[in-house]
Amino acid sequence: KRLDFVSVSVQSHGYHENDKWAIVKHLNERFLDEGSFVTFLGFEWQHSHYGDKVIHYLGGDQPYLPVDDGRYSTPAKLYEALRGSDALVISHHPGYPLDLHVPGTDWSSVETDVDRLAELWSMHGSAEGYDPADRPLRSVDSQNSVLNALRAGVRVGLVAGSDTHSARPCGSAREPLKYWGGLAAVWAESLTRRSIFEALWARRTYALTGARIVLEFSVNGSPMGSEIPPADEAQIVVEAHAPRDLAKVEIMRNGDVLHIASPGKPDCHLELSDRPD
Repeated sequence: KRLDFVSVSVQSHGYHENDKWAIVKHLNERFLDEGSFVTFLGFEWQHSHYGDKVIHYLGGDQPYLPVDDGRYSTPAKLYEALRGSDALVISHHPGYPLDLHVPGTDWSSVETDVDRLAELWSMHGSAEGYDPADRPLRSVDSQNSVLNALRAGVRVGLVAGSDTHSARPCGSAREPLKYWGGLAAVWAESLTRRSIFEALWARRTYALTGARIVLEFSVNGSPMGSEIPPADEAQIVVEAHAPRDLAKVEIMRNGDVLHIASPGKPDCHLELSDRPD
């Protein structure tokens, strides 16, 4: 799959055996090859109301925090246990309704100093919420979409992933759902565990449904993921490079399309000046 980094996270709807977690930790360190291939330790925390969240550790001998343990049974308790450690959380398939076996994300409970990223795309489909007809989830609650959360001021970065149950990064035809998984793209200083983790934490990330597209986006010189002070004018710069011709590039503001370009070639450079209300 030509991957630079991966996190094969343990999934269980409650407890699992200590020896299983010990094996996962061992293999995570065994296949780390700094500068060539980076692995991250992770596990999935699943709650039928608050949603599915994957905890990713920088590495090493870290604890598994099961949702069935009262100490970690709510997002607030989970965040408190992780706060101050080398860990970050990604909320998965947020566009589903709540209170399901596979639920969306209860955005009101998300604390973004720990819950840093949202899964925009996976084998479940698109949780973006802009075009309801674009590869939708099996059931959709528009209030739980990523765009709706961004409009409400929830500051999360965007990634995609496989979210498969077969440990096949990018997806597999053997999975029960009709879509293939996606990829998380990260702007990191180097191909090392610490550098990639820092980039994930800083939200210098974007989501891909498959094709390896290089995308740089900045506002007033600050890269994607940044929090910047209000300004009278926003200088927007987009740089995109794709394996094939780019049909359309959309710049959105507050969930609405601000500008559309149709490059018709693999490379695109846009500069736009915007004066927000």
